[in-house]
Amino acid sequence: MKWAAGTAYAHEEKRNVYEYRDAHDRSHEAADVLGSGGEAEYSGTRQRWSTFTEVSLPVLHDWDLVLAGRLDEHDDVGTSFSHQITSRYRLHKALTLRGSWNRASRAPDLSLLYRQPAIYHPYVCDTRTFTGDREDCPRRQVEFELGGNLNLKPDSTESFNLGAVMSWGPFSLSADWFRLELSDLPTLSPLPAQDIIDLEAAGQLPSGAEVIRSGGRIERIRAPSRVSTWENDVAGFNVQGTADWKSDWADVLFAAYWLHQTEDTVTSGGRRIPHTYPRNRVHALVRASRDNVTANWGILAFSSYPNRDESARFEAWVGHNVTLSWRNALGVKGMELAGGILNIGNSGPSIATPTQVDTTLDSTRGRTFFLTANISFAP
Repeated sequence: MKWAAGTAYAHEEKRNVYEYRDAHDRSHEAADVLGSGGEAEYSGTRQRWSTFTEVSLPVLHDWDLVLAGRLDEHDDVGTSFSHQITSRYRLHKALTLRGSWNRASRAPDLSLLYRQPAIYHPYVCDTRTFTGDREDCPRRQVEFELGGNLNLKPDSTESFNLGAVMSWGPFSLSADWFRLELSDLPTLSPLPAQDIIDLEAAGQLPSGAEVIRSGGRIERIRAPSRVSTWENDVAGFNVQGTADWKSDWADVLFAAYWLHQTEDTVTSGGRRIPHTYPRNRVHALVRASRDNVTANWGILAFSSYPNRDESARFEAWVGHNVTLSWRNALGVKGMELAGGILNIGNSGPSIATPTQVDTTLDSTRGRTFFLTANISFAP
């Protein structure tokens, strides 16, 4: 049996301060300048005390079980606990079964807690008093104060994995089913003022949000920049195959990865958020190494998928990359030269409509040539 245990302490301090300088190079307080410079100012500190342990148990000759746990105590957002159970069973010298169960939580970033308020003046419809057609609702301008949320708590993640690995000689093949459930995540963007009024009318006002009224009329809305209402469930299969062999002229590796997603749903406040994704992703790689020189050819591919309203589809996308690296280049120990071409075929972004373009793929820059040099010195 192997085991480990320990404790840790961490102190974190973060500040984000803006200073505006005009065309005459004069300094002004950011609060006195109209407009936005990006993320708002904030300043905060956090202390964390942690204890952790891990135990590896040889239950049987061919069965290993690993148990791990961690407790984090934060002085601002409370306690978070994480644990992990993994198991590996060698059914045959060429076949291993594996599985894992993980639960974890993570404290929100200091910027989400201590962001300074910013003031906006949007036009809104008071859906608590007006119940007719939304298009006929009289809209009036109100003060909207958006700031940090001191009520945020650590998020929660739970994952499951079941799979098998087969290996014979230079070949290996693995297949895994996985499920990932994330909850209590801070929303990716602030809730709009109208959404907050609608949630108030439905009796579902999120923690930290407030609609201030006078004589039944809305005077002011106060809301946090983030609320812990975001949830994301992902499930699918992951298959990986590799072949590694040596020859007189080079060591060659071939690897192929296939990810098939069966589910990827996003909700916020119990409401489904329109979200689409490629169900299939493939990455293939051929690598050849000889002495200090390594050449790589990689292929990335994504299947087509519908846009949010399913009125059109994003096209399937395929890209090729070639890279070459030279270690201890020019006879200099610790020096590495690397270069290559990314997106050789100059594949453009996947497009569903003229205004809907997938910018997450490695295509927005088109064909890219690069050359880098690194050198490290050992004492």
